[in-house]
Amino acid sequence: MKSLSRPGSSLILLTILSSTAQAQRIPVTQPTTALSIPVGATAADRLVIGAEARLKDNPRDADACVALANGFMSKARETGDGAYYSRADAACRRALELKPDHYGALRALAWVYGGQHRFALAADAAKRAMALNSDDPWNYGMLGDALIELGDYPGAETVIQKMVDLKPSAGSMCRVAHFRELTGDPTGAAEMMSKAARIIGRRDPEQYAWCLTQLGNLSFGTGQLDQAAAQYEAALKSFPGYYLATSGMGRVRAAQGRASEGVAYYEQSLAAVPTHDAVVGLGDLLTSLNRTYDATKVLQIVDTIEKINRANGIESDAQVALFYADHDRDLDGALRIATACAKDRQDVRTLDALAWTLYKRGQYEEAGAAMVKALRLGTRDAQFHFHSGMIQLRLGHAHRAVEELRLALEINPYFHATHASEARQAIEEFKDAAVVEVREATK
Repeated sequence: MKSLSRPGSSLILLTILSSTAQAQRIPVTQPTTALSIPVGATAADRLVIGAEARLKDNPRDADACVALANGFMSKARETGDGAYYSRADAACRRALELKPDHYGALRALAWVYGGQHRFALAADAAKRAMALNSDDPWNYGMLGDALIELGDYPGAETVIQKMVDLKPSAGSMCRVAHFRELTGDPTGAAEMMSKAARIIGRRDPEQYAWCLTQLGNLSFGTGQLDQAAAQYEAALKSFPGYYLATSGMGRVRAAQGRASEGVAYYEQSLAAVPTHDAVVGLGDLLTSLNRTYDATKVLQIVDTIEKINRANGIESDAQVALFYADHDRDLDGALRIATACAKDRQDVRTLDALAWTLYKRGQYEEAGAAMVKALRLGTRDAQFHFHSGMIQLRLGHAHRAVEELRLALEINPYFHATHASEARQAIEEFKDAAVVEVREATK
């Protein structure tokens, strides 16, 4: 099998380019009444409106239920509103009630479960759909996404390669990009994401903006601030007001020392969709500006987002545990969340969050063991190596700690509003001890 990763490599995100453009081609029965499409309606809006009209004509139209589910999932991606996941779930289940083992419903259900972070169920739904149609690239993509989130990287590589072999597409290129990112090849990841963007072109402004935003994230992750800003700005030109791109611009401006612009971009992103990353980014930026009261108010939104997600069937993610650990809030609760996630998921991001939570709890040996697993793919993530370095300091390994902290700053000197400066301070404080440790080891 051809390898998705090059020597020292990387893939990206759940529900990657899972859109109406890739939705199952189902027989289209036109509604008997003329549709009223609002001005400015997106492709997802049109799909929802059309499916609802068909169901009004025939409430037992299983294909229309699937079309509605696909429309809701596209709206979830477009808006970041998790309420669409539960609506899509209901539409899929209605289709299966009308027609058990409906291929399109199983196909869409894998997408829904992935969006809800129910990855074992997503994998199962994808396999059931694959059993009905083993030649559909979508099923391999959905299964690959789920396996990545579960930490089964060899399995994910196999099925994503199968997706590429069946049909090279924007969706398969994005998944290869994500795999390369995870396995330590951000350059290769950017090459694949650029290919995906070129395939999409401007025919789908939101998906094109999504790809450009991912390119911006890759650039930011390697400390290329100007390049990241250009990619986020291009995304905003393609899809004005795109919340992921405005959040990215907030992060860039903060790193560039243009704090007031960073705050404005983050606030714009939050006004559109209150995402976890934008909330935490703004809260941390305000903290660095000594605006403690404002930061506290903003960071409280994380708890609200978590409550809304649970109401919409979205399972807790390790990023919530990471947030609590970073901000020294409810460390017992953080460890419960991280431990529960790690029972089902052995992906590197979950294990990094577990390691950091254990570190904050003072369980340094356990933290070190979890961090080894988090680093097993060679992911070039500055946050991972910062966490590793701080854990190694507590374990008394000054040389290894300084190496890890230096690597974090080499990968991205701007990786965090406060952790980057903490890394520099620790290097300065422990570099002499690291030299002594090496001398002692070589005697």
